[in-house]
Parts: sequence; structure tokens; C-alpha cells
Amino acid sequence: MTTDPGVSPRTVQRERTRERILEAARALFVQQGYRGTSLREVAAAAGISHPGLAKHYSSTDELLAAVLARMEAENARALPAVARDGTLPFSALAARNAATPGYVALFAALLGEASTPSHPSHAAMAARYAEVERESLAVLDRARRAGTIHPDRATAAEMRRFDAIWDGLQLMEQFLPDRVDTPALLRRLEERWREPPAAPPAPPDPAAGPGPDPGPGPEPGPGPETGQGPEPGPGAGPDVAAEAVPPDTSGYRTGRERRAQILAAASDLFAQDGYAETSLARIARTAGASKAAVLHHFGSKEGLVEAVLDARDRELRALAGHRPSPPGGREGLLLLVQQARVAARRAPGLIQLYAVLSCEAAPASHPAHGYVADRFRAVLADSEALFARAREDGDLPAHRDPAQEALLCIALWDGLQYRWLYDRGIDLTADLEAHLAQVLAP
Repeated sequence: MTTDPGVSPRTVQRERTRERILEAARALFVQQGYRGTSLREVAAAAGISHPGLAKHYSSTDELLAAVLARMEAENARALPAVARDGTLPFSALAARNAATPGYVALFAALLGEASTPSHPSHAAMAARYAEVERESLAVLDRARRAGTIHPDRATAAEMRRFDAIWDGLQLMEQFLPDRVDTPALLRRLEERWREPPAAPPAPPDPAAGPGPDPGPGPEPGPGPETGQGPEPGPGAGPDVAAEAVPPDTSGYRTGRERRAQILAAASDLFAQDGYAETSLARIARTAGASKAAVLHHFGSKEGLVEAVLDARDRELRALAGHRPSPPGGREGLLLLVQQARVAARRAPGLIQLYAVLSCEAAPASHPAHGYVADRFRAVLADSEALFARAREDGDLPAHRDPAQEALLCIALWDGLQYRWLYDRGIDLTADLEAHLAQVLAP
């Protein structure tokens, strides 16, 4: 740390103390996880008292945000070296993130944790997204002028989709490290920017008359909060296409009602504060039940979170409705977008639950880690089958790999949902449709 001769010794000492705190916090967060670290442990590792630490950081949430801001600043300083001469730096930065111990896991933790507007780091994360978009567009503009990318590629919408894929891949890699290589996949996307964008689909010919009825579509009405565009899909990738699962009708009616009340309370609290910060006693109080009743119905907190996620998926499938599988891969992919839109419009609150729990579950020790990993595998398998069918039909160019396209599509969908939590004006399904238009043959 360099010092300005005009700065007072007290200020210098304060900054040095903050540096020690951040170094200690970073090491502990990486070693035992953000949720498993207390302020007292950080204070001890930094060699100061707990009250002394509290003068700088009042909570682990604030400390996590500061640690990540420091990592982001290190990335910003590295940017000129990897973005010289119009070179696209994004895959190189992703490789740097992957090589930085704890970076991706800590970013995922804050991404979900700060998603509620009341969180102290929410505004900072929203500002980060805006700043990243400005910096990324400036990099694209330099690359376009240098001839590194096609002149029609430097658009804000395309950059937003790229950044969303990046976020989605980084999180997915925490669950499927043997399947996802974020830097390699981003390099593929950077290579695509050398190509001209696909032409938008031609408008329907009025003389041809109306096309086939696609089934129930989205209900009319305003989009997310701003009134623009449809509301997002709450973690509703291709899994919403499955046949609706009937509700639980086992046991006595009173018991079923009590179970449903507990599930509703747990869903709301997990979405608001995450799994680790929500106690069984608090869930019981919110549901108007006893802790013993919660344990009677679900056995443990781990059993409860699995039941919450099962109920979420069951609700999404019921909202989407059962429809026969379409004959072609293109139709299947576009139908998924429509089904997700319908499900999201009727249950937008589920996006918060999915975002918070999937981000929090990134560490392998989390009770929901296996569930989220299995969900990713199932969703990717369904998507890969649709892309493979599209290639057989000639709707996916032969040089595109269905497995890779499935990874990018699901990463985009999840990444857009995380981003929507910080910018409710984003039209998520429009971005997904635009991505498919670029990938599928016209």
C-alpha cells in the first residue's frame, strides 16, 4: 500500500487495519465459507478486537461485499493487459477468476444474498451490473474499431446476454465442474462475434392466414414492476415442460393444510434470508406451528429445504401445463420460452427462492447442493435433446454442438434471472428468444 505524504498517520493506520481485515476475511471465507465465518473469527485472524472490527464493518454481509469489491478492483487493474489492441478480454478474465481461490464461490454467495432490495449490498450489486455493462460496451467498441469483431456485433442487448451467460456458467460450474468450463465456453462466444449476426426472423405473411394455435399463451398485463415486458421465469428452464405433478393428497386434511402452511412460510423465508439464516423455530412461528410440528412433517431442516424445492418445481410444472411434445426441436425450444413466460407471470415470487437457494447451495457441503446439481443435469439433458433434434431437422447448423448450446442456453436463462433481481426492467424472455434466433438456422 502506497501512502500520500499529505495523509495523516491516523488515516494511514486505519487503511492498513482495513487491509488486514479484508485479507483475513478473504482467507477465512475461502477456507470455511462465507456462511461459516463469524466477525469474531475475522477479528481474531486480523489481530484486532471484535469491537475494533465493528468500527470498519458491521456485518459479514458488508465484509463480503468489501472483499468482492477488492477482487473486482484487481480485475479492473488487470483489464488493460488482456484487452490491448482490441482483443476481447472476457474469457481471459474468466480464467483469472477461476484461478483466484474463492472468487467464484464468494461472488455466487453475494449474488443470491443481496438479491432482496432490503439487503445492504443490493444497491452496490445493481451499480456493479451497470458499471460492468458500461465497461464491456467500451471494450466491444474498441474491438469493433480494431476489426476484431463484426461491426454489427457491439450492441448493449448482446453484451447483456453475454454477461448473463458468464454469470450462469460460473454458478453452474460450481455444481457440474466436470461438465462446465467457463473460460472455454466464453472463448467460443467471443469467436462467434467475428461472424455477422443472424438476420431477425421474417414477419409472418398476412396473406398466409393465421398459423397453428400454439396453445395457451401468456396472459396480458404489465411486465415486472416497470410495466414493460413479461415477468421472468423463476428458474423455469426446460423442466417446466414436464407433465404436471398432482398435489400431495396423502394423510388427513388437517395435516396436509399444516404441511402446506409450513412449506409456504419456509419458501418465503428462504427466499428472503437464505437457508443458513433461517431457523426452524422462525419458520414454525411464521407458519403458526410448533418446531415439533415442523420436524414431524419434514424430519429435519435439510428435509424441509428439499420439500420446498420439490414444491417449487411441482408448482412450475402445474402452471406450465402438460402439452404433447412438439414434433421438432425448434418448436420445442420456442415452446419452452412460452411456457416459462406463463409460469413466471402467475408465480413471479419463485424467482427469488430459486436465485437465493441456488447461489447459497454452491458449496458442496450445502444440503441443497445435490438437489440443484441434479436439476442442472436433468435440465441440460432435456435441452440437449431438443437441440439435437433441431440439428437433425436442419434447424441447428451442423457445426453447432447440441451439448454446448444446451449449456449456453440454460446459463443464459439463469444468468438473466439473477440480473433481473437487480434490474426489473429487463425483458428476460425477449433476450432468450433473441439468443435462440442467433443460434438456430433462419
